[in-house]
Amino acid sequence: MTKPRSTNRLSLLIAAIGFLLLCTTAEAQEEKRKYYNLNLPNFDLREYHFGFIIGINQSDFIVNRKLDSTAQYRIKELNNRRLPGFNLGIVSNYRLNKNVHFRFVPTLSFQDRQLVYTFDAGPNRMGADSSVTFTKVVEATFVEFPLYVKLRTDRIGNAAVYAIAGGKYMLDMSSKKLDDLVADKDVLVRINKSQFGLEFGGGADFFLPYFKFGIDLKMTLGIGNVLIDDNTRFSRPLNGLITKGYILTFTFEG
Repeated sequence: MTKPRSTNRLSLLIAAIGFLLLCTTAEAQEEKRKYYNLNLPNFDLREYHFGFIIGINQSDFIVNRKLDSTAQYRIKELNNRRLPGFNLGIVSNYRLNKNVHFRFVPTLSFQDRQLVYTFDAGPNRMGADSSVTFTKVVEATFVEFPLYVKLRTDRIGNAAVYAIAGGKYMLDMSSKKLDDLVADKDVLVRINKSQFGLEFGGGADFFLPYFKFGIDLKMTLGIGNVLIDDNTRFSRPLNGLITKGYILTFTFEG
């Protein structure tokens, strides 16, 4: 005896609904599995969070020499060299939305730069031209107050990448006064105690089981001339110095 068509259609409908329910349940289980495999799944829901940074830097100058520095001040050569330093800071992060964050990172930054001056010393006893070289290390211990905008992608699993940029105010805690009685070899090249700068770069965040780890590389560029012209043989040949450098930062946020 042949079954009615309505019974066949009902069976097909029940089978189709069962298949859809099975697919939906499997998809939900897969999403649930993915969610529970995420580290710190609710981290980005917090409006504020905090952390700290450890960084290494390399700093030097953009040197602006006077056009007549060779003829008037008998300077033959002036080289600037980058020297390593390190940073320690505290992170305060405000979440505008999941992709835009504002960060305030008060930092203690130890920065050293080196200027190597070579002056014409006139003819020596043999009548040949001679020179004298002075190496000046410009040491600074800055308390920095940078404010950044961080633009981050959506999370892909336990990672995300970002771009970061901002400005900062810097106060040199090791600024020294000029001593008129010191010899040339002891004269310091002095820079302004208060400075401003810009920073920009990019990096990546990694969500670990107990905290978020980040790494980024930024370039920093000072705003304006920082040289103090104290009328020494080392400041007179210069129109100015502008700070620049690179910072590799490691962040730990919880």
